[in-house]
Amino acid sequence: MKKNLKKLLSVFLAVIMATSLFTNSLAMSGDIDPEIIAETSQTAVQIEAEGLVLLKNEDNVLPLEGKKINVFGAGSVSPFIGGSGSGSVISEDPVTFYDALDNAGIEYNKELRELYEKHCGSGGAPKTDNTVINNLLALIFAKSSLDELNPKKLTDEIMSSSKTYSDTAVIVISRTSAEGTDLTEEVLQLKDEEKALLEKADAAFENIIVLFNTANIMEMG
Repeated sequence: MKKNLKKLLSVFLAVIMATSLFTNSLAMSGDIDPEIIAETSQTAVQIEAEGLVLLKNEDNVLPLEGKKINVFGAGSVSPFIGGSGSGSVISEDPVTFYDALDNAGIEYNKELRELYEKHCGSGGAPKTDNTVINNLLALIFAKSSLDELNPKKLTDEIMSSSKTYSDTAVIVISRTSAEGTDLTEEVLQLKDEEKALLEKADAAFENIIVLFNTANIMEMG
């Protein structure tokens, strides 16, 4: 009886999955007017701009125009651009954090960028050409935070060189979530690696900017 029930459930789930993919694929097929794409893109930029929150700007460290900066944090090379499931964001041409710095004419420490690109992988799930499958993969491989760079790799030599390059550091801390996946208290606190990074930065730089790449309220004490 158990064996037959398992088999029946497996078939049922397979039918549900196939029906879901077929239905959603049909719903998402077809061409969208380029004018609508352009208009919604502008709306997305407006929503993002209105969603930014500046908590502090002590000693007028911002804006960064005309300054050189050192950028730390796995989120600098692999930011979350949305959540998973119904919170996912689809973009064929996302602007990366470094793209934004280049567009703004802000110079940054390229050696640090290479270090993070080498040791910090993508926080996203595998991608296919099917949006529905991508959403399912995002739910399966959902991560609420990125694997931060081991603090030991930020050697005294690297920190000294970075301090010589600039007295300003930007630290990117990232979090995301998915439907049906509530964030725990631990996730909304700083991880040990992030605390260690902040301590290293505090000892080396005069100006520190912490950038939260998240739509969730975190403990910032």
